[in-house]
Amino acid sequence: MNYLQREIEEELLQNSIEVARVLEADLDDFLRYVEGSFYKSGGGMDPNYIREASCSYDADFWKKVACQKERFVYLLVLDNEWHAWQFRTPEDLQLLLSETTGFIYWLLDATKKVLVFCGDSDEVVWSRA
Repeated sequence: MNYLQREIEEELLQNSIEVARVLEADLDDFLRYVEGSFYKSGGGMDPNYIREASCSYDADFWKKVACQKERFVYLLVLDNEWHAWQFRTPEDLQLLLSETTGFIYWLLDATKKVLVFCGDSDEVVWSRA
């Protein structure tokens, strides 16, 4: 039961947001890249093993996604399995985040050089490749 995937897909449809889903072999390659670029070896994609550049607490970070100098267009979530989407614009990604329930997510910028982890305690962890 992929509850986050279902919630996100419903909101994408309702808001007419165009995305490219990252699927199957591409998803495996994408996750390997993220893990290798932003995590300490051996930790998997456990948030405790992020090679952290900075950490803060910001309950409203999702409202500021489109205002960041980094152009965040990738969204990753984990429910029963990993899911990833590529958005056309940061504004579309921010709209989706405003329409969904609060959940843990990862954002990656268009250059795939900046990862942000947004945890369930309003934790925002930045990592740079």
